[in-house]
Amino acid sequence: MSATLGDMNKKIEALARLRDQIDLVKSEASKLNSQKVELEDEILKDLEENDLTKFSGEMGMVSRVARFDVKFPKDDEIGKEALRNFLAEKGHFDNMWSINHQSLNAWFKAELEAAKERGVEDFDIPGLEPTDRITIQFRRAKK
Repeated sequence: MSATLGDMNKKIEALARLRDQIDLVKSEASKLNSQKVELEDEILKDLEENDLTKFSGEMGMVSRVARFDVKFPKDDEIGKEALRNFLAEKGHFDNMWSINHQSLNAWFKAELEAAKERGVEDFDIPGLEPTDRITIQFRRAKK
């Protein structure tokens, strides 16, 4: 059975209303996420000021967690070129140039460990910026 033009118009109107609702939800989620990030920063600061690694409350537990990441040079053309050349020299260019950040971090950590085992203390991969940062982890209390 084919749809009438009136039916199509009703469907398009419904689609437009749904898209408007989705946009509102996305906007609200973005605002809530900003509030969450601010609150996490405050909690991290409180933990550090009180020399605590974790704190348990009625709703759950927060703890300080060290995160090690490497950053890929997005706008740094010299860094990109240095990384591209390094990967090509090591024969990794084809399988490493377009990987996600989690795989890049895992690969870097493996290379770092291998370098430590060889006795290399000042390990570096051109174009990558290793960073250590402290974040919080939240675990909701069991009900």
